[in-house]
Amino acid sequence: MSAQVAVVTPRPFVPIFAGGVGLYHASFDRFDATMPGFYHRRAAGRARGQGRTVSFTNPSLAGGGGVPMYVTRHWALRLEVRATLVLRDSRSFVVTTGAIRLAYHFEDHPVTPSTHAEPAR
Repeated sequence: MSAQVAVVTPRPFVPIFAGGVGLYHASFDRFDATMPGFYHRRAAGRARGQGRTVSFTNPSLAGGGGVPMYVTRHWALRLEVRATLVLRDSRSFVVTTGAIRLAYHFEDHPVTPSTHAEPAR
């Protein structure tokens, strides 16, 4: 669950910041050499008779931001970077992701900025 806030600017690119809380789920092959230490220590403590796959679900905090670029009045591409802080006891693990999202907006957005100045009142 997250909240998103747009930074109001007079430009066609409006930065967006987001933050939230949730659960982070990860599954690994028990013998995967690339498993992060955050999970490897916990997998080693589990009983061997539980199969080859180990899964973890932990609370997490997420934060990030992005910039939507309107390609038409309703469609936008949003470049986004997010960091998720996975928590367990007094330890943490950071997962960083980047994405290019395609978004549809029901309200109209100008594709190019207005070049006409508003008259003074």
